[in-house]
Amino acid sequence: MNRNHNGTSEGRTTRTLCSLTEVSSPPSGPGMPGRSGCVSRRTARGLHDLAGRDGPAARCFEPLEDRQLLAVSILQAIGNQSLSSAGNSLVVDLANRYDNPALTGSIYRFNSVLGSFFIEMFDQAGEARTRTTPVTVANFANYVNAGRYVNSMIHRSIPNFVLQGGGFTAQPLPDLFANVPTFAQIQNEPGNTNIRGTIAMAKLGDQPNSATSQWFINLGNNAANLDNQNGGFTVFGRVIGSGMTVVDALAAIPNFEFDSPFDNVPLRNYTTQDYNNNVAVRTENLVSFSTIELAPELTYTVTSSNPDLMQATIVNGRLVLTPVGTSTGVVNVTFRIDSADGSFVEDNFNVTVAAPAGAGNLAVSPVRVATGTTMLTLTATGTDFQSGSLTAVSFFRDSNGNFTFDAGDTLLGADTDGNDGWSITIDPSTPALGFATGGSMIFARGTAGVQPLSPFTTSSPAGPRSPRSGTPSRGSSGRRSSRRRRGS
Repeated sequence: MNRNHNGTSEGRTTRTLCSLTEVSSPPSGPGMPGRSGCVSRRTARGLHDLAGRDGPAARCFEPLEDRQLLAVSILQAIGNQSLSSAGNSLVVDLANRYDNPALTGSIYRFNSVLGSFFIEMFDQAGEARTRTTPVTVANFANYVNAGRYVNSMIHRSIPNFVLQGGGFTAQPLPDLFANVPTFAQIQNEPGNTNIRGTIAMAKLGDQPNSATSQWFINLGNNAANLDNQNGGFTVFGRVIGSGMTVVDALAAIPNFEFDSPFDNVPLRNYTTQDYNNNVAVRTENLVSFSTIELAPELTYTVTSSNPDLMQATIVNGRLVLTPVGTSTGVVNVTFRIDSADGSFVEDNFNVTVAAPAGAGNLAVSPVRVATGTTMLTLTATGTDFQSGSLTAVSFFRDSNGNFTFDAGDTLLGADTDGNDGWSITIDPSTPALGFATGGSMIFARGTAGVQPLSPFTTSSPAGPRSPRSGTPSRGSSGRRSSRRRRGS
């Protein structure tokens, strides 16, 4: 950046807000040089004060527009849940459970050197907009997706008017900055008003359809000035929540005069003395955005009151509740939903971690089943369960002969769907299963239910059966045991 005014930097055509720079004579209207109301007056140091046209220098403040209080709504509460200790995790889909009705458009996070803020785009109908701007939002998304806004910088800052960026990226020395490569110019989409807190596209003077990469945030109410100039400046989004606090902090950084288009460039940790002494501007002085990225409307956090009993996590937009160990009890879950606008809501519920569903009388008096050389079908009968209350039935051999279901028993297989009864088919002659000649004691156990099973029955078909459809289960021996249909 040079301090003189000999042309533009890097040979780039100056892209302005309808040529709203002091090197040309803009059309008459409030808020600009030669206009009534607030005007920008360049000082000898290149800083800007705001002064009345016919009065002494004075700060001009635009009132904040009225905004509806935004809030997250619970559409479908999770409610109290129950789990089986040492059982499977419970997975809760979070889709369509929560919403912020005030936010309908896509949302982007601007990560600046002074913090982050969020902008809701006007790609969908909603509040604070007259029309949607699909072309402009899609254009902005193209630059984000292509990484062209990474380390982009604010190159124009005029107090109470605009904060402009999207045209240049901060670069390591000796380059300092580079032009943002642009896509084709886009169709203008005027109609939304340029009030404080909105984002709009910059463009070339007298060329309504010339917008490419540069955008600006309105620091004041510029509706009377910009809504009709040059075909109207396209407002395509709004800063939400407390984001204007960050934007105003960026706008408060002192600006300095260099070659156009850097005649109002804000610089951090750079003083008037540095400017007067021709101290070189360094990359860290620039006001930049490390990234601009698409952001979710809602984010989630979850806390379990007893993580040693049950852990609560969020995986791919789903809440996962996982029992730990074999203890039982009640866990309180605090599920917090934060919106990009800063509002939040909590959905609190309890999870009862109960003992796993047993096998009814089988857990006390295991059934003795005859063994032989034919295939053996083991079936748990009388399973009158509510939908979703049981997810699997596992079958075990009483390996240690103590008539008690314990860790020493051998898993024979499991039925994980129960579509036509809870059953498995095994070959008792398989040595790894350890069936004794004449018979063996068998347990059946529901692995994720809330009601006990009735005793199971056995059948010994006359010959081999066709394999049952589905994934075969694996016994403790590591050998697969196929499940077959009863009565087929």
